Amino acid sequence: MAMTRQQKREKMIQKRAAATYGDGLYIYQNITGADLMLSRPTKAGRRTVGPREKFIGDSYYKNMKEVVCLQEVQAPMQEQKLITEVPPLVTHDGQVEYVQTQPEDKPLTEEDKQRQAKNPDVLLTEAPLDGIRIMR
Repeated sequence: MAMTRQQKREKMIQKRAAATYGDGLYIYQNITGADLMLSRPTKAGRRTVGPREKFIGDSYYKNMKEVVCLQEVQAPMQEQKLITEVPPLVTHDGQVEYVQTQPEDKPLTEEDKQRQAKNPDVLLTEAPLDGIRIMR
């Protein structure tokens, strides 16, 4: 069966969106000695980057030869599976329940890393009732 004009247009839009998709945030630098025209706007909306100039963009720009990735600002979001999407698993002992752990947040700046190093979590006492007398 032949595709209609509307179906062709939708398919073209989906292909274009997939080709320009990028996630995360990175700092890039133009390594050429000339102005660089980007195929799509950066995070700040710029389409041209000067020689040796830095800009922030997503992972779309990683495969360009004219730019180099200097630093990761924000990691790409990892797809998390919902607990309801996992099929139930039944063993001889009964149904298995799934527990989803929270992803560990990593500090974005050096100041956050230093702040965490200065203030580690401290256990105040191993016996919380140590030194306490209960009177009746």
